[in-house]
Amino acid sequence: MQNKIMVSVFMLTYNQEDYIEKALLSILSQKTAYTFQIVIGDDCSTDKTKEIIELYARKFPDIFKVYFWSENLGLIQNYIKTFAKCEGKYISICDGDDYWIDDERIQRQVNFLEANKEFSIIYGRNYNLSKNQKLTEGRNNPDNEFNFNDLIFKNFIPSVTVLFKRVELHKEMQEWLSQFPYGDWPTYLLTCNDGSKIYFEDKFVAVYRKYDGVSFHLRQDHLKVLQVNYQILNCIFRDNLFRGHRKVIGESIAEQKLAIAAQYFENGSFKLSIKWGISPFLRNPLRVSKLYFYLVRK
Repeated sequence: MQNKIMVSVFMLTYNQEDYIEKALLSILSQKTAYTFQIVIGDDCSTDKTKEIIELYARKFPDIFKVYFWSENLGLIQNYIKTFAKCEGKYISICDGDDYWIDDERIQRQVNFLEANKEFSIIYGRNYNLSKNQKLTEGRNNPDNEFNFNDLIFKNFIPSVTVLFKRVELHKEMQEWLSQFPYGDWPTYLLTCNDGSKIYFEDKFVAVYRKYDGVSFHLRQDHLKVLQVNYQILNCIFRDNLFRGHRKVIGESIAEQKLAIAAQYFENGSFKLSIKWGISPFLRNPLRVSKLYFYLVRK
């Protein structure tokens, strides 16, 4: 059975009774010439999310692979455990509060990766849905080909649009990943760690609800996001599996420290800004001086 599954649609759920049915229907509407599965990890929902999932799992027992954990794991442990249950050659992501809008999306993305073996990740564009139900366009990219050296500086891949070659999260990575509130960026970096490329498809394929979820609330605190990303980069730098990329990882760490210094400055925490800015200054004094001059005048 494992070899016959082309795509595992990876879904994490927690108290999303208002959204989960739309998410599931958007996946089930996919038109494919191959077998796909929907792998769900529900983190002890206390509303009707579980009932709705069970209803569809009974209707489509050959498609659904559902795990209702006996205790609340938290987002990242749910991510790690559910990811390990995926059997497909490729993995696509749809959280329980998001949904897809292109019923040929995963077929087209699979076709691309199958025909272009130098690529291991493909992603597209999304709409952002606000709390007042207003749709806005997600970010666009001027280029359509990227690699590890681009992704290490910023996670520009909207998870609700991505399809990537399945990789195994090795034990060491699981251990350090469990410290953080999200795991998609490190997973993409692991996927293209072998030198494979990332393709951007300029098509709108999904909708991301911007006003809900753990990762959304975290991203409201820009400084916190910068600090988490800095810690993730340090773990990646120390992980031997990524040793071939240590030079560019080090460069990204320096950029992250400078971004944290700038954010502290804007927040009025000048001593902390200087503390974080010393290392980048020693690395590139002219650039850092120009940044601080800009911040002062701003």
